[in-house]
Amino acid sequence: MLTVTPEVVDPDLTYINTKVVVYYDQRKTTASPDVLSQGIRNKILQYGNENLDQFGKNFRQSKFSSYIDGLDPSINSNRTSIVIEKRLEPQFGKSLPYTIKFDNAINHPIDGYTPVLSSSPFFFTDTNGSVAAYLDDDGYGNVRIYKLVGQERIYIKRNAGTINYSTGLVELKSFAPLGIPDGNVEIKISLIPERNDIFVRRNQVLLINDNEIDITVVPESTVIDKNASDANFPYRTS
Repeated sequence: MLTVTPEVVDPDLTYINTKVVVYYDQRKTTASPDVLSQGIRNKILQYGNENLDQFGKNFRQSKFSSYIDGLDPSINSNRTSIVIEKRLEPQFGKSLPYTIKFDNAINHPIDGYTPVLSSSPFFFTDTNGSVAAYLDDDGYGNVRIYKLVGQERIYIKRNAGTINYSTGLVELKSFAPLGIPDGNVEIKISLIPERNDIFVRRNQVLLINDNEIDITVVPESTVIDKNASDANFPYRTS
């Protein structure tokens, strides 16, 4: 008899942070903006429960947007942007390499483009001792560590690692954070994807990040100007 040994695969989690602007017609609903926003949030979470949170399930923006549009007859359209997030649990005080695989192309139209990588704060050694620091990229494939002085970024280390914009591979070299504020154990590392369809490999799972759902509802109505000349646009939104 053959013995079948099940293989336990730890999920590789990627979180999706959503920013949604919803345009709606006030004349078609009695719901307040707050009530409508809460309904949209619930719909976003429903999408995650029904379409993600399993091995091999991809994120499709068009399907996601249709979930929101279908919530209420007053919703005319929505504009969605997303950020993908991974979480790194480093060994504090030890200088080690780390590899973070996003496995999706990253938004990088030209060399020297504005940073598309960001992170939550962590403590790092500066010339003055331990400071709150962050990660970003330089637009040329290098990962940097910086601190904030007011609103200005002061770079502590400009060659902390590399980022491959085509594959979403982030590699940190000799990374030695000292800790994380508020007693957390994970550093959140985020990237702006090239497109809003996110794909996964066999052992990967996508999750809607319920702590990063940004919703703006915008009242909109269409006004037809019957007296507009051919030179003018015959309608406007307000």
